[in-house]
Amino acid sequence: MQHATQYLKGMFQGQKRNIERMVELVVDSDRYQIQCFISESPWDASTGFDRVAVDTSQLFAVHECVDESAHRKKGKQSVGVGRQYCGTIGKVDDCQVAVYAALSVEKYYGLIDTVLYLPKDWTSNEARCKKAGIPPMPAGVERICKSKVELALDIIKR
Repeated sequence: MQHATQYLKGMFQGQKRNIERMVELVVDSDRYQIQCFISESPWDASTGFDRVAVDTSQLFAVHECVDESAHRKKGKQSVGVGRQYCGTIGKVDDCQVAVYAALSVEKYYGLIDTVLYLPKDWTSNEARCKKAGIPPMPAGVERICKSKVELALDIIKR
């Protein structure tokens, strides 16, 4: 819990959002411990998203929205990066794309779920997925490339 709190404090303090810059802003934190927490710890964000969704919907008369967002990113090792449509720049480029679900009321909103879109050149290469730290599929289940609409429907069903 301590590392999660430090990470969140770092995320909300300042514009630079990499581990080294965040740790400079957060007292009593160690860059290597925070990096390990984010990249290697076996924690599941869905429990936190579920709690936020329940609490938010109990407090407010909410509207649900699902959308995608892309972040320009280069390289072959960052999970999900590929040449695909990047809405933030309005054209095809190297980027990561995720589908997000949020609850909103008036001008306020809270994210309740997210799924990273994996292009076919990722889902068809199990060795690449393993090297990048993507959890393996259960025995007998094949990794498939889902469209962003299919990912959105999965979120809504959850």
